[in-house]
Amino acid sequence: MAQTEKKGGLLRKSSASKKPLKEKVVLMYDEIFMTEDPSKCNPRFWEELFLMKV
Repeated sequence: MAQTEKKGGLLRKSSASKKPLKEKVVLMYDEIFMTEDPSKCNPRFWEELFLMKV
């Protein structure tokens, strides 16, 4: 079931199964600094990071 989140005066609907975008970005940046080369495990890592719609 969709929930309504309020941040900074804006409302948006989100589902419990989706991760918030901020979490995904933070996880991807953590991956950059914690591993040697994140693109070895995920060849599309850089495309996913830089082409992410925000």
